[in-house]
Amino acid sequence: MKKLVLLSGGLDSLVMLSDLCQKGGNGILCLNIDYAQKHLQRERVAAQRIAHYYRLEIDYLSICPLYSNVDEANPYVWGRNTLLLTYASACAKKYGAEEVYFGASKSDYAGFPDCRQGFFVAMNNLNSILEG
Repeated sequence: MKKLVLLSGGLDSLVMLSDLCQKGGNGILCLNIDYAQKHLQRERVAAQRIAHYYRLEIDYLSICPLYSNVDEANPYVWGRNTLLLTYASACAKKYGAEEVYFGASKSDYAGFPDCRQGFFVAMNNLNSILEG
């Protein structure tokens, strides 16, 4: 079964990808998304290195900037994970992947509504609706 992994280059996506690879990393494609994040170049280089380490293919997608008015004290960007997972789901369909993986940290649970279980259940329900 093919899997698409959103690989930001950060620790959360690295740990999630590592776990997938240890369970038998066949059929994994990595996707790195540029949404004009502050540390885009560092994240992209890290994602490339991680994908190379695990001998996985990585693709890149650029979308509209989401960080034009972000308050450094409160880095939450409304709808970011919704957009990232929607784009990832569309790319998964394009590549024939049946599952999408996204690394979210438990420490983000309190401050980021789109890192909570209910959000992921809702995204899975939306994908099920789109599948018909």
